[in-house]
Amino acid sequence: MNFKRIISPQDLSENALSTLISAFEMAIKFDAKLLIVHASDELLDEDEETMLRISLSKFRKHENEVINKIKTSFEKLLTQHPMVNRSALGDLAARVDYSISIISSHGNPGKSLLEYAEKEQVDLIVLSKTGHSSVMEILLGSVSTYILHHATCPVLLTPGK
Repeated sequence: MNFKRIISPQDLSENALSTLISAFEMAIKFDAKLLIVHASDELLDEDEETMLRISLSKFRKHENEVINKIKTSFEKLLTQHPMVNRSALGDLAARVDYSISIISSHGNPGKSLLEYAEKEQVDLIVLSKTGHSSVMEILLGSVSTYILHHATCPVLLTPGK
């Protein structure tokens, strides 16, 4: 198999960081573009945008603040996280064509991530089997389980930290 576009869904958890390193390594191995994606419930989807036309500019400002905050968190993960050997991750990041995107989760992050993966013609999804909150996963079902059952491309599930 040859992967050219790899997606790494992220939730800013310790497990996600461990998986991100694996995703960078896969991108290097296959000379692939890495798409780092966070599904946020703080953003509006298209239908919600239509309903909120009255103060859309104010909400756009809020959305931009949320996006910038999340991107800054990812950039800190890539350079400052104590779990990572900074020079090793910096070396990985320097060798990969990657982007960071924030998408609206529409209340179902798994479904939103798969829609994004399909739109971006992703060849491989690399994610952790557990995310930010194991209690929430028990109550709602995990994003990784949803993606495993519904993905149309290969999925690499890592054990996390």
